[in-house]
Amino acid sequence: MNEHDLFDEEVDEPFNGAELSECVLGRDWNLPEEGAAWSNL
Repeated sequence: MNEHDLFDEEVDEPFNGAELSECVLGRDWNLPEEGAAWSNL
């Protein structure tokens, strides 16, 4: 299987971008630097 075959396969499960983004955003938003940046609001 080459890399082009990966893009031609059908996926049986739906793509949930919001669910995937929540993990990344949660990690980034919970940094101490983020808290300090928003503390004056």
